[in-house]
Amino acid sequence: MSSIHASPRFSPVRSWLPPWGLSACVRAVMWRSTVGMDLTESQRWGHYPAGPVCTISVLFQGSCDVLAAGAGSDPFSERQPAPRMSVMGPHSSPRSAFYGPDVEGVMLIFYPDALWAMTGVPPQTLGDQVVDAHSVLPPALLGACQRLCEAGDVDLGVQRLFADLLPL
Repeated sequence: MSSIHASPRFSPVRSWLPPWGLSACVRAVMWRSTVGMDLTESQRWGHYPAGPVCTISVLFQGSCDVLAAGAGSDPFSERQPAPRMSVMGPHSSPRSAFYGPDVEGVMLIFYPDALWAMTGVPPQTLGDQVVDAHSVLPPALLGACQRLCEAGDVDLGVQRLFADLLPL
């Protein structure tokens, strides 16, 4: 795990690399929290590059609105509220998100073929989309993500997640 502590302009971020047995499936897990940071609206934008990876995102608290692929960070663009637990497929263009004032969550980054093998859902059917995880994840993977939320401590939750993913 690595950790970057908050400066006045950036919220703290932690990242975990998967154990050896998951390194062909999971690229990384990232945690971010803006809780108590009193960020301005311009500081609450997140930007994600186009790329082939797929993600499962879990919001522990707060809210996130996702803009259409390629919309940039235009504050007047149409926004889609992200579900508390969501799956995002590969993206053909960059994507932006606007976060509420106090948000904490994790993003699990998967290689597309690995997520396909774990879910049975071809990555191209999720392309350029953000969908509710309950609609695409099989019970075992959904349960692993829910146990991550129930851990009470993000470090413990990520370690529990890795343990749950290994047999899948």
